[in-house]
Order: sequence, then structure tokens, then C-alpha cells
Amino acid sequence: MAAGLDLGVELEAAAVQGDGVLLRELLANLLDNAIPYTPRPRRVTVLTHINPDRSRVLEVENIGATIPEHERKKVFERPYRLDASAGEGCGLGLAIVKEIANLHGANVTLSAPSSGGGTLATARFPTTD
Repeated sequence: MAAGLDLGVELEAAAVQGDGVLLRELLANLLDNAIPYTPRPRRVTVLTHINPDRSRVLEVENIGATIPEHERKKVFERPYRLDASAGEGCGLGLAIVKEIANLHGANVTLSAPSSGGGTLATARFPTTD
């Protein structure tokens, strides 16, 4: 609250098989990339659900500036930072996310959320059934 952060969660049971430490790191890096780039009052939402194809989905959505479409693949490269980036990171967080996702047979994409401005990071994990 003191940091002006509204961290929401909308969690549907969507279990993923894999390395718990690495999966926590994936989520932590997605949050570490979402929070600093969200203007005050900050709003970041974490969502999980199962798609109709039974794949498991983790989403981290923030309000604020949207990563331009031509930059969305580049931010997963090591090390890469957007020119106008206000954060203090070194450009490795999303590269780590991509590596962890790949180890778990998942893919990660960035898009503009349907609600408007901001960025939506989506990790899709294969079905475990």
C-alpha cells in the first residue's frame, strides 16, 4: 500500500509440472518487469487459467506504457532494454523468463491488454493431462 501498488490476483487452479524454484523465478521476473514500468497508482494483476485446449496459462498484466510491437521479441534477448526504459534493471529478466519457459515446454509472449494501455505477459504451458 505504501508503494502505491494494487497487486491483484485472479487464480484458477492451473497446475504446471516442473521445477518449482525456476517457476517462482519466472513469476518473480515477470513481476519485476511489470511493477517498475507501471505509473502510480500502480496496478498489476496476476492471472492463471486453463485454456480450452487444456494448456495452462500464467498472465501478468500492468497498466501504463505498452511495449511497441516491433520491440516485443527483442526484449527477450540478453541483454536488451528499451531505449525509453525508466527501470533500473540490466535487461536480463525477460531473457531468463524465456529460458525458464523453454525448459518447461512453454512459450512467452507480450501484447497489449484488451483493457487498453499497458503490457500483458502471457506464459502458455503445455497440457499435463
